[in-house]
Amino acid sequence: EALKVSTSYLMDGEGKEIEEKSNMNIDTINTDYIMIPLYESISAGYGASNSEFIEMIPVFGLKKNGTTYFAVKVEGDSMEPKIPNGSTIIIKKDIQIESGEIGAFNLNDENFVKQKKLVKDKLVLHSFNLAYDDKVVSEFDDFKEYGKVVKVMIDL
Repeated sequence: EALKVSTSYLMDGEGKEIEEKSNMNIDTINTDYIMIPLYESISAGYGASNSEFIEMIPVFGLKKNGTTYFAVKVEGDSMEPKIPNGSTIIIKKDIQIESGEIGAFNLNDENFVKQKKLVKDKLVLHSFNLAYDDKVVSEFDDFKEYGKVVKVMIDL
């Protein structure tokens, strides 16, 4: 029983192997993935300049509905504990980021991952780590929203 074979299989090499019982149904495992570009870094801290393409990576669980995604390695701890330093974030491109949601932004030629907030008619890029000051976007700033963070992948 421990070897999951019948006694005749042990004696003669004939017979059937005993099927292992499992609660997992192999037919229900999601094996759908899409390949998306991974870029070198985005700042969860004080800012980073342009990021270089590294490679295409497979990501499971994304909807293949014509949406464009990309992945970026996070450098810095300003979004901890929600987005740890060294994690990889998946960004859904060119989508409206609502107040309270986390997104990837470019502010004056520096890339950031932050929480978008509207406070008293001011656009604020908020860090979860209180050691970092919020960034208030003024009308004179060069500002772009890349997209919404939809997944955080962490290497253990």
